[in-house]
Formats: sequence, structure tokens, C-alpha cells
Amino acid sequence: MPFFVFTLLYSLPLKYISNYYNGVSFWRAITGQFLLLGNSHLWYLYALFIIFIISFYCLRRDTSIFVYLSLYIIHVLSFLIHITLVSAPLQFLFWFSMGFLFESKRRKYNIFLENHKWISLLFFVLFIFLVVLNFLFKSDFKVLSRFFVDLLAILGSLICYNISYFLSNKTKILDSKLLNLILINALGIYIFSDTLNYFILSISYFVSDRFMFTSFGIIIIFLIRFVFTLFLGLVFTLLFKKVFPKYSWLVN
Repeated sequence: MPFFVFTLLYSLPLKYISNYYNGVSFWRAITGQFLLLGNSHLWYLYALFIIFIISFYCLRRDTSIFVYLSLYIIHVLSFLIHITLVSAPLQFLFWFSMGFLFESKRRKYNIFLENHKWISLLFFVLFIFLVVLNFLFKSDFKVLSRFFVDLLAILGSLICYNISYFLSNKTKILDSKLLNLILINALGIYIFSDTLNYFILSISYFVSDRFMFTSFGIIIIFLIRFVFTLFLGLVFTLLFKKVFPKYSWLVN
């Protein structure tokens, strides 16, 4: 539902205003967004909906390792499918299952992490080693490279988690009201931010069609996009929840 509502009533109108669809017919723009043909950041909502349905039937706390292996094989094969409506859910189903598996073991992992702090350093060394290994093999062994990249994603996620875990234990960053406000409204920020990004780029180009392509301009535009998409996305989310309290679930 959020995918259809925000695509039709928010994403499409703002993209038209920012001239994103310059020279493209209205109906082609609609079908392109709904069928995930071309650029649509809301594909994530559609993919997540399909993933939730599949996961409801195949993921349990005692799920067999063979199920996870099967999901990984599906994940690899999904790169051969060039229809986003099909490939996106299949590609990211594996990562959702990894998150599900990690969350079910997270408390035990935290205890392990407390007792084996050196593991983060080992993960980092393995990460660097795999980056080099992938660089050497990626042109000749595509399947092996795919495996390396996926392993790098898992290692990178664990490294980030480990850093976050130790920082959260030693600082009061999670007590920040602003941070918690952003975390609670993250989905709404995601929904509103991408289209705001195109709107900001359109205004920047209108003000100066050269500045945004200079080295200094690229840095400034990046900072403006980061700040404005984050905080305007947050403001829009809070306004939406206040104006349409019955439909706040669309952005939560």
C-alpha cells in the first residue's frame, strides 16, 4: 500500500515538477514506476512486501541450514533475471534471512563479543584479504567473485555491528532524542527523501547549471542533499502522521 500511495501521490508529481520525466509521457512514467522499469527508489517497499510473505512461511527460529543455502542459491540465480519485479525480492530475500538469523542469535553473539573482543580485528583483516582476493579474481571468475562480494557484505555488516555495539555501551548516543526520532521515522524519511533529492538537484541546476559540476559544487550539493533530504524527510513524515493519524502506519 505505501508503494502505490506514495508513488502516485508524491513521487510522480514531484519528479514531474523537477523535470525528471522531461520528454516522457505521463502513462509511461506511471507504468515505469509501478512496474519498476527505470529509477524508482520505492522498489524496496514492494520487494519487502514479497519478502515478508515468503519469509512468513519458510523462516523459523529452528530453520535448517539447507533452507539458508537454498535461499543463497536463489539469491545468486536472481542476477540472471532482468525483470526487477521478480529479481528484487529474490535477490534480497537472502539478506533478510541473514538478518532474521542474526537477530535470533544476537544475544548469544553479544556475549561472545564481550568475551572475544579480538574477533573484530580478525573480521577486519579477513575483510581486507577478501577485497584483494576479489580484485584478483573478479574478471575471470564471476561466480567466485559474487561469493566474495556477498561474504564481504556479511563481514562488513558484522564489523559495523561490533563497532556500534561497543560505542553504544560506552557512550550515550542512543539517549539522543533527535537520533531516536530519526530511527522511529526512518521509513518515512526513506519514502520522502529520494524525490526530494531530485527536487534539490533541479533547483540547483536552475540556479546555476555549472556550479554543481565543479569540484567545490559537488561537495556543497552533496552536503545540501544530505541535510535537506534527511531533515525535510523527517518533517514531512511528522506532518503526515499529524495530518493523517489513521494512516501513520504507511510511514512507520
